[in-house]
Amino acid sequence: DYCNVRDDTYFKTLASESPNSIILFKGHPDLVYIPHFYRNTLPDFDGSIIYAMGNDDSAVQKLLKKYPGRSVYIVEDHRPVEKLR
Repeated sequence: DYCNVRDDTYFKTLASESPNSIILFKGHPDLVYIPHFYRNTLPDFDGSIIYAMGNDDSAVQKLLKKYPGRSVYIVEDHRPVEKLR
């Protein structure tokens, strides 16, 4: 485990990555998924994959509207990766 992220959750995230996607994490924002956020391309998030927290529905909807053509995945500890679109 690293930063309270279970190894299997970390590897599930890596396995679900595909170009032109958004990966939303559900869980505690301070500890659960820190190892992924440094991979975002800042300041404009123009990278192939965007990593974001998925706990706030209104923020998620704004993100999905801004990037309508991307595949979207939800990663949550102890659950299978879910593809939204």
